[in-house]
Amino acid sequence: LDEGLPRAPDPQDAQVDVLNVRFCHDRISRRFAHGPQRGEDILLLVQRLDAGMVDPLTEPKLKLQLVRFGGELFSLCNRRLYALKTHAGNSGRTVMASARIYQMDPVTAKFLLAHTTKNGGTSVQVGGTCRGQPEELDGDLSDHSDEEDEEGEEVHVLLPERPMTHEQEVQ
Repeated sequence: LDEGLPRAPDPQDAQVDVLNVRFCHDRISRRFAHGPQRGEDILLLVQRLDAGMVDPLTEPKLKLQLVRFGGELFSLCNRRLYALKTHAGNSGRTVMASARIYQMDPVTAKFLLAHTTKNGGTSVQVGGTCRGQPEELDGDLSDHSDEEDEEGEEVHVLLPERPMTHEQEVQ
């Protein structure tokens, strides 16, 4: 990789108001999938927070992993964030939580914004908005027009999957 590319700064530890943190998922399971609460219902953690049994500033298991993206903080710990936000709503108070904040480097951010493939990047459609199914491209590229068909319509082709050489991957 190019040594001159900008890199993300080291993550920073901070205290954040949970109401200022966004979810990175649009849907979450009611049960924790990982960590010390694995298999537990999210509402058990809400109950513990409401009862004062755990403190989001001092309990290491509640430390949020956040990513700054587009000027906003997004949580990688969506179930914990849900529990903390629910607790904030129940208590009517500002709830601060311990967090580690990661900055996205510009290259990773650009990749994520550009990453629209629906097939793992094994093929691509060429041209503007596609109408109908794209033409499948098999074999030699010189046998196919990818500009216009007989009626002047744009033709979209899928490029055949070909393994990259190490030199192509590095470029």
